[in-house]
Amino acid sequence: MREFIEVLEQKLGAENQNIIDNCNQILVQQYQVSPNAREEVGYFLQLVNEGLYPKENIYYFLYKFIDFYYEDAEYLFDYANIILYAVSVEWIDPIIGSRLIGSIWTVLGYPPELTDFIGTEGEVEYHDNRLRNEEINETEKLEINGKLDQIRTKLIRIAKEYVENNTF
Repeated sequence: MREFIEVLEQKLGAENQNIIDNCNQILVQQYQVSPNAREEVGYFLQLVNEGLYPKENIYYFLYKFIDFYYEDAEYLFDYANIILYAVSVEWIDPIIGSRLIGSIWTVLGYPPELTDFIGTEGEVEYHDNRLRNEEINETEKLEINGKLDQIRTKLIRIAKEYVENNTF
């Protein structure tokens, strides 16, 4: 299945329509995956959860879908729903989900209240970046991780509520 990920990655990075068409043809013929969010993203997330793609790189790979489908509102809307589902079943870290949802909803032109995934995306990005980029002491690290854990809990609840009731 590594080949599936390679073909998908080639497609998402391509600017030439012939390459995109060829990748779509391979995805359909060899993997029975149509070029829609439910199948492309869903199948990719399934492979990630089977250990066929490193979870630490998932954010960057998933963000490629946003860049590639930037002008396809229907795809991005479905994509956002899949990310919410993935958070609700704990396939992906809610922190990653928050960052992706914020980006997707911004591209779709949703109001700032929603683009912040119920007020967390900016805070998540700030804390997540601090953990990654700054030299911080253990006390600060524990404090930041505590805040991120609180946000994770909130986001999982929100995502589960959305998936079950289609509402926030």
